[in-house]
Amino acid sequence: MKRSHIFPVFLIFSVLFACQIPTAIEVRGTPELHFSAKMDLGNMFAQQLEDGFSDFTLLRCVSTNNFTYLAYRDLYNEPLDINDLPDSDFDPSILGDTLIEDKDLIKPTDGNSKIIPFSGLKFILDGFVFSKAKAFIFVSGTDIIKKLNLGVTVDGKAEQNFEIEASIPSKCDTSSDEYFAPALPLGGHNIEMPLDGSDVILKFRVFAEAGKSFVIDDFNNADIRVELVVWLPLEFEAGSNGAEVTFPAAFFGDEGQDLFGRNPDDENAVMDVIERLSLVIKLNKNPFLGKDMIVSGGNDIEIREQIKTNSLNMVFDEETMTRINDPANLPFAPTFKIVYNSGDTLRFPRVFNAIEIIFSARIKFMIDLKDPPGEKGESGESGETGEPGEIGETGEGEDT
Repeated sequence: MKRSHIFPVFLIFSVLFACQIPTAIEVRGTPELHFSAKMDLGNMFAQQLEDGFSDFTLLRCVSTNNFTYLAYRDLYNEPLDINDLPDSDFDPSILGDTLIEDKDLIKPTDGNSKIIPFSGLKFILDGFVFSKAKAFIFVSGTDIIKKLNLGVTVDGKAEQNFEIEASIPSKCDTSSDEYFAPALPLGGHNIEMPLDGSDVILKFRVFAEAGKSFVIDDFNNADIRVELVVWLPLEFEAGSNGAEVTFPAAFFGDEGQDLFGRNPDDENAVMDVIERLSLVIKLNKNPFLGKDMIVSGGNDIEIREQIKTNSLNMVFDEETMTRINDPANLPFAPTFKIVYNSGDTLRFPRVFNAIEIIFSARIKFMIDLKDPPGEKGESGESGETGEPGEIGETGEGEDT
């Protein structure tokens, strides 16, 4: 053996026998996991709105920059038979005479009352008001409608009065769940209404003013249609006391489920070795840029980070991880909020996805190199058939 080979071998043996053999090894590291994701965050918020507008036909706008809905409702669509107009002031006795007072063709009954459920987003968009929502009523039909007026009452306040000058249908195609134009239909009557996130109660009537007159020909094959169209861009402004965006519970999994998938009845050895944990959610667009993000849960556990990039970053430091691992904080099912100051605006992009999720953990744990008590030498039990004195027992069968 060459001398150059002998020296390294000698050196290794001298170290082994000169030093005490370690009884444990401390392992440290920062593993990182990347997951490709396509979580539709816009849909998570939009679903709350869709649930509230269940009495409307909701069309998703595919040609707008920001997430927008067109909400449609057919309010009235009937033929006008002068001999059969229930719940109406119109009957054959009015024909040929000039009206001396207003007469309702369609009365503002409870059946003609509609609720625009803006509150559907209130519990996830607390303190915000809609900044671009609009409501329009379209009236169309035969020539008789040009002699009529539209009256609209919102939340019991003063009636808004519109003269019907022409037949203008909305032309909304409700056979699809998408709306392809970049703007709302033109020609409707713009209804003034509050946009503070509360439900709006709308009543309407169609009537003839005093001084108008009608003849039988006005009612030949006559009909009238009244349509409500609500333009709903998901664009908001924080109110005077500020506002918060609370992510739906599904953002972190099932509601009430531990963020780290722990079960109170199981041992959580994996969590015990994590000193620090970082979670990064990369977005295709970030409507929350510059705002403060707050993750809170358990007994006064709170993480606050300013959003500075196109990602949502959450860092659970050593102190926070210690508190999360406290059995009193199991399960740790945090709420996730974005905080806005008064006057700040929020616009959800039409395509709003999480595109990548990155977990990074700083770990530290010990590997015990000593034999567990009672195990030393036990492995020899498997060789009982080879103990002295038992060889002859197997040889007894050779005499036969």
